[in-house]
Amino acid sequence: IKRKYKNVEFHIVGFCEDGYLKRIEELHQKQVIIYHGFQKNVHEFMKDSHCIVLPSYNEGMANVLLEAAATGRPVLASQISGCKETFDEGISGVGFKMQDKEDLIRALEKFLELPYERKKQMGKSGRKKMENVFDRKIVVNAYMKQLKQLACEHVNLWEKFLKDEIIIKNQNGDFELNSKYKVAIVNIRKNLVVLEDLVSELKNIKIE
Repeated sequence: IKRKYKNVEFHIVGFCEDGYLKRIEELHQKQVIIYHGFQKNVHEFMKDSHCIVLPSYNEGMANVLLEAAATGRPVLASQISGCKETFDEGISGVGFKMQDKEDLIRALEKFLELPYERKKQMGKSGRKKMENVFDRKIVVNAYMKQLKQLACEHVNLWEKFLKDEIIIKNQNGDFELNSKYKVAIVNIRKNLVVLEDLVSELKNIKIE
């Protein structure tokens, strides 16, 4: 890529494991990449870039891609869970196969060959996706919906156990497993309290 596109710069930001540090330093010295190491304020680097590239092998949900799209930058990322959800192919980003350097090169060249206005529009589309899908209020409401559903399921299960006398009250008025059932069950009552606490915490989150 560097040989073909003379004006391209690859800036790498973040902690590097010891196993890769020597190779990173070699590439930095050869001016193939510019390595900045760990940085507290990555937003400044994002603002100065034309796109963010994440050739990841494994992700929960790639915060760096969410931050990049929210900043209005197109993303190029591995087509794996945790990455592919953060962009729309050809609209706000470009995906490539995991651990496939040839496909990574293809994705980079595809992006580099786009007209500037097309790249700019990809960044705007990524920002819009963050507002429509990953806005904090939307995410919190989705969590609350799931927690309430789980809470209802636990209530229904608790009532069923009482009705079928799988759980009974002893002489002290406490709930216990009916001795004629030899299976272990989850403490529904305790789990329900935990779920109610989580719902209460989410309700108290201030949405700006």
